[in-house]
Amino acid sequence: MGRRSLKRNLNELIKLMKEDKNNVNNSIKDYLESGQKILNDLPLLIDNRDKILDPQISLDTQILALWLFLNSDLNQTNTECLAQISTGEGKLTIVAALAAIKNMSLLDEPTEEILKIDFTNQNADLPSFPHPFLSGNYGDGKIPKSLIELRMMNLSGNIRNKSKWFEKMQDQIIRNKWKQEALEQSSLSEKQIDYVLAELEYYNSIRDQSMEMSVVDGVWQSDELIPQDIKQSLISCVQSLENIPENEQDWHPGTNKQVLDLVHPSLFCFVNQTTRVINERNHLINLDDALKYIGLGQTIDINANTSLSNSQNKQQKLQKSYSQSNTYQWIPTEFNVSKDGRVKIESYINNLHPIQHKQLYQVIENICQHFIPLFSKVLTDLIDNQNKPNRIIVDPYKWYENESSSSSSNEDHEDDNDDDNHHHHRTIIQPDVGEFHMPSLTNSNIDLRGRKLQIIVKLANIILTPTNPAYPGGVWHIEGMENEHIIATGIYYYFNSNITQSNLQFRTAICEPNYEQDDRYGVDTIYGLQDELPLNQLLGEVITQENRCLVFPNLYQHRVAPFQLKDPTQPGQRKILVFFLVDPTIRILSTAHIPPQQSHWYCDIIRSIPVFNELPSLVVDKIMSYIDFPMTMDQAKQHREELMNERKYFISQNNELLFERPFSLCEH
Repeated sequence: MGRRSLKRNLNELIKLMKEDKNNVNNSIKDYLESGQKILNDLPLLIDNRDKILDPQISLDTQILALWLFLNSDLNQTNTECLAQISTGEGKLTIVAALAAIKNMSLLDEPTEEILKIDFTNQNADLPSFPHPFLSGNYGDGKIPKSLIELRMMNLSGNIRNKSKWFEKMQDQIIRNKWKQEALEQSSLSEKQIDYVLAELEYYNSIRDQSMEMSVVDGVWQSDELIPQDIKQSLISCVQSLENIPENEQDWHPGTNKQVLDLVHPSLFCFVNQTTRVINERNHLINLDDALKYIGLGQTIDINANTSLSNSQNKQQKLQKSYSQSNTYQWIPTEFNVSKDGRVKIESYINNLHPIQHKQLYQVIENICQHFIPLFSKVLTDLIDNQNKPNRIIVDPYKWYENESSSSSSNEDHEDDNDDDNHHHHRTIIQPDVGEFHMPSLTNSNIDLRGRKLQIIVKLANIILTPTNPAYPGGVWHIEGMENEHIIATGIYYYFNSNITQSNLQFRTAICEPNYEQDDRYGVDTIYGLQDELPLNQLLGEVITQENRCLVFPNLYQHRVAPFQLKDPTQPGQRKILVFFLVDPTIRILSTAHIPPQQSHWYCDIIRSIPVFNELPSLVVDKIMSYIDFPMTMDQAKQHREELMNERKYFISQNNELLFERPFSLCEH
């Protein structure tokens, strides 16, 4: 019997069951018209359920037997049972049994639709934020800083890495000591060092209780943000994710069993034309009802757009940039931030069971609440720093000493090598800082209170052992792809044990500097730039010590620096909680639109039903294996592998086109 014919007969069977109980047996006989053996075996199975695993019994017989005694055990008529198909346990019981027949899923027959969800920007008062999903056109990137300015930033960072630097700076004796050490240990001039010391007043003025600018401009940190009782609650709640059988541990692919994923957005991500969506304009899945939506919804094609009137425009729409995925998307959670700053999670966190880990949800709410001011400060800086001038303004037409007016006019006709030598033998006048002036108060002041935010949550541990003692570090990258629109990342380093100092490094893409024709010597001396070298600059690195909360803009690339065990004879680890903030001016598909996809969550619901609870687990597993939804762990891991491959290509392209695009010294 073909799949289409089977589906039609099943639907007719359900219809008859609703209308007339007396027709049920005849319908079953019609459905199994050539299976007399099945009918002969049914009484045996109904009377003795243990025999349901007998290999001589066909699958159709086993499932039909299950269906019959499920009705009986529920002590309801067929009509009453089937009336529950649209709601509650009846749906999960009856439909699960029926769905197993010939791999037919009746949970909610998926039909592909055009996206109807309302993604209206609820934060229209906010400005547009800069993003790193660029193609590397001329002029993309920050204006490059001179080598002297980078050295000044390094000195400032070293001072602000000192404990209680903001108190020590008030002691003139200590300030004089810092100045003397800088004169002896760096190539900076006294004027440049005085500028750095004066600038400390600015960094101190923008401190907000424990929150302060880190050693990297635009990156904010706090070491006292999360109260100790909340930290201990997090450590306690996470243990239920850590203490699982070894064969269920999810080691992140390609990390040599060093990175243990507890909650990761790449697993059970949105898969275009596969993941089901509640595709209604104003219908949202709330946290309390999330599990009831398993199996509901329709598949959609995120690349389709019926509002485009002609095929040419439609083709242009489908030709998305390298920074967008046509297939995958991390799924954020809806966070509601009240006007007084309180945070409420309104939809489930992908890969974190909303009932089994209910207490952890509350802890994450509390921690996120403390992060909101840090996110607000980073977004404020994103806007204010767009037009903020560098400390040292460089004029390429003023960085050489004036030449003698007696220069021969035929110099204009010398070849390129002579011209290069000509530049090389001229004396560079290094651009210098002026007097430090306290910047004016910020005009933007982004406040995320009283807003609905979309945040992607991640929990992960890095685990080192005496046989696997060194973490090699990460790769330069930004977070997510343009589909996720991640604007900033917050990390809580809540537990470090027996590891050496670990740093998070930052770099930014820069644009081509202004310079005289073919002035290799000047560009190299002022900026350290040479022909074909990548157009980026290191901004510094932040120590990621225990208790530190860090928020940084996704405009920068970052990478984890290598670290290892302190005591090589003992294990060590680092644990983090991560918040990826979706650009608040843009809304994307979230867990308020996508029912949980985890098949093991669905199995848990099935097993909790009394009837299924009485069955051998192998029988329940067999039933579940014949249901084509939700997504199995093996399927989710396969999609994760493909997603990771796609993002490796994106990172490579993002480097090639933007962060590592080569500086091409124009010879005009």
